[in-house]
Amino acid sequence: MAYRRSLYRNSFDNQAKELLLKARGAQKLTKLYPELRDSVFQCAILLVVAALETYIKLIVESWVQNIKTLNLGHITPADARAFVASKKLERKFALFQYNGDERALYTSLLSESELWPFLNGDSKLPAFFQGKVLHEGAAYPSSKNMKKLFGRLGINDMIARLSRSLSRDVEVLIDSIQGIRTALAHSSPPPLTIADVERILADCTSLVGAIDRVFYAHVMKHGGQDCWTP
Repeated sequence: MAYRRSLYRNSFDNQAKELLLKARGAQKLTKLYPELRDSVFQCAILLVVAALETYIKLIVESWVQNIKTLNLGHITPADARAFVASKKLERKFALFQYNGDERALYTSLLSESELWPFLNGDSKLPAFFQGKVLHEGAAYPSSKNMKKLFGRLGINDMIARLSRSLSRDVEVLIDSIQGIRTALAHSSPPPLTIADVERILADCTSLVGAIDRVFYAHVMKHGGQDCWTP
């Protein structure tokens, strides 16, 4: 089936285009207001990285909501089900590790009766199966988080797939974007040119496009067209 852009990719692209227009407008202020120009450049990069993080959260949450609505738990990736189940039980085992109370442990496990049909691939997904649980602590777009998040969703070679899609080393690309973003968050941000801003916005846009294509193919296997948000 031919790829269809997601609603969230379109939204990101529009934001990136708007930020680029503002940065180019600020470039005209170089002689009169260089500090203002620099602030606009810095904000453009910080905002596009924030938009990238939001995009990642939304495509995950939208897919989860759609498969829940359509009762498609039986074709939900096993990795996603197992991760959510592990988070549901995490506190119980941590408590047991702390106090060694076996009876409290197995009593609390018996109270989680919804987990067993869920892990077995029941079509109806429980309320605790949520997109925010899947992307929690891993939506910030670093290469490490990208591997972690999409691994939870059943894509264990996400960086390799993105690299093939863009014909470049995506791990280097992501770490380069994050390196600049981190530097800007400190008290003495590095100087930026309009060329720097254009490059980073273009790189983020390309990255979102590649994620959208790879995740589209994944959703087609785990939910189908009805679980995509065009």
